[in-house]
Amino acid sequence: MTEKQRIKEGTSAAVFMIDNVDTITNCNKAAEDIFGWPLDDIKGKKFSDLVLPNDAGRPHKDSLHKFDTEGEKGLSVKRIEQNVLHHDGYEFPVELIICPVDRRSACSFIITARDISEKKQRVQILEQASRNQQAVNSILRIALEDFSLDEILLRALEYVLLLNTPGLIDKGAAFLLDDNADYLVLRAHKGFDKKHVQACGRIPFGTCHCGRAALTGEIQFSECVDDRHDIRLDKMKPHGHYCVPFCSGKNILGVLSLYLRNGHVQNDDEKKTLWAISNILAGVIERKKVEIQRSLLIKKQEAMITRIFDEKKLTEAIIQSLDAGLMVFDLDGKIVSLNPGGRLILSQFVDTETTGLNDIAGLTDIPVVKLMYGTRKTPTGKTAEVSQLNQKGEQRTLQYTVVPWEDSADLQIGVILQFTDITETLRIRREMEKMNRISTVAEIASAVAHEVRNPLAGIKTMSQAIEENCDDSDENKEYITRIIKQVDRLNDLLAQFFTYAKPGKAKKEKVSLGYIVNETRQLLKVKLNSKRIVLAEDYVAGLPDIYVDPDQMQQVFLNLMLNAIDAVNKKGKITIRAQLADRKMKKKYTDFFPDLKKNIDYVAVYFKDNGKGMPPEVAAKVFEPFFTTKHHGSGLGLAIVYRILRENNAFIMADTLQKQGVTFMMMFESGSG
Repeated sequence: MTEKQRIKEGTSAAVFMIDNVDTITNCNKAAEDIFGWPLDDIKGKKFSDLVLPNDAGRPHKDSLHKFDTEGEKGLSVKRIEQNVLHHDGYEFPVELIICPVDRRSACSFIITARDISEKKQRVQILEQASRNQQAVNSILRIALEDFSLDEILLRALEYVLLLNTPGLIDKGAAFLLDDNADYLVLRAHKGFDKKHVQACGRIPFGTCHCGRAALTGEIQFSECVDDRHDIRLDKMKPHGHYCVPFCSGKNILGVLSLYLRNGHVQNDDEKKTLWAISNILAGVIERKKVEIQRSLLIKKQEAMITRIFDEKKLTEAIIQSLDAGLMVFDLDGKIVSLNPGGRLILSQFVDTETTGLNDIAGLTDIPVVKLMYGTRKTPTGKTAEVSQLNQKGEQRTLQYTVVPWEDSADLQIGVILQFTDITETLRIRREMEKMNRISTVAEIASAVAHEVRNPLAGIKTMSQAIEENCDDSDENKEYITRIIKQVDRLNDLLAQFFTYAKPGKAKKEKVSLGYIVNETRQLLKVKLNSKRIVLAEDYVAGLPDIYVDPDQMQQVFLNLMLNAIDAVNKKGKITIRAQLADRKMKKKYTDFFPDLKKNIDYVAVYFKDNGKGMPPEVAAKVFEPFFTTKHHGSGLGLAIVYRILRENNAFIMADTLQKQGVTFMMMFESGSG
């Protein structure tokens, strides 16, 4: 056996020897095994006609012709992969090595053919695995991006359709369970027209291939449109299906529906790949649903936090805007919070030069705070009142309520003290009560005066008649004289009643304050001189006139001067001081005179004596009718003053904080407007 024969028979590849016209001159036993032709049928046949398909025979013959015309330079060793024909009629891949030899010999070419079917299959498996892995990676990658669940399903469907799996066509859909888990809802699709979308928009469990996949939890395969295809469309093209459920344990999340070429044959590798993709998508769906739920929960929490923050800001704004004080204590008695309204109220009890209001911790030492905080052990929420002198020595009354401060677990963590200065409210209330009493008393006084005046007139007339008929020596004449004097005294009292009850409508005009005081002084000149009482006047330069009824004002100053003369006795002093009330003064006395008008100028008049003064409890009732501390007084003098001043839109108050005497402060409308 020659060396060529040993090589030919010792290899597992098929070896063909052909001449320059493509005729097989010899071959080895492996050629028979690989191609399925008997050796006797191979020899003498054209190589291209025997094993090459029609489309590959022409290039081979052209190469042979080139070698025949150009010689050995026209062709070199070639290595190609080529599908060849088996004796049984099917094609399979081989690696061909075509090697030219000396053209002077009977053999012009040696062709070696090695069956590479298994190699090709391994490559295809690896390529398919690579495509599958790329699809999986792409699905995982898009799952990490900020896409909606529907967008993720659509992109995942597109990646699956790019797998190049044999039989897979560019059409499919992804379904998810609805909230009631009775239907599959179409969430993503490719290749569907409107009719298809409408027909497959909601698929009940157990209906069609997708519904059965959801019902059974198993892959549903069909190679064609069979009886199980419950949903049919007009002019529907023949096709098959892979319907793969998305499973998370025993829970069905949805179904992936893929369209196949009609007649496609299923295989286990395809199912494994689809199951793997389905499991990944199930994880993505669950994670995305959790993200959606978490996002909704976060949005709810954010909305709740925003609402709580807004409510907190609103509460703080309300607390900050309250005129009432709001002070919060912890269980150790430390002040946790104090609103501006509270600071303003407490500022009148604090010497701001020595004790600041910025350090709220130090406010616990203020007596009024101690008194209010003292009821913390029984914070029932009942309202109480406490009175205390402020830094100016004024009696101020605070109304307060103490309630428990509790946390979300209803455990007490402190107390809340709410307080407000009701001094002015009480004063206004007393003023209202006084006005009601004055009005009532005025009506009674008017009625009584009217009823008494006529009998008194009769008594006086008869008494005077009796007096005229009595001799001077008649002892009854003295009694009659006394009766007439008492009747006159009663008439004077009735005149005061009428003045108080019906002071008359004020005939207001511009008049100088000095003129009124001077006219009144003339009426009391004898009394002032006899008691050596000084009446001093102090008016600022350019003091405007006041707008009042002059006659009624003489009555006012007459009553005030008579009271002052009784109070100072001998060698006393009465001072009348007047000035134009500026903005600061009007603001100061607004609490005492709430009816002061902002757009009207006022003249402030101070009527002061240096007598023994009066206690606050007397000053509080001094303008009430029939209230008097004198043995001989009627108690109507200052009541008439108050009544007349109110008829003239003027105001009066008694300032009892002076160290000596009493000062009556009055406000008159200015006549300069």
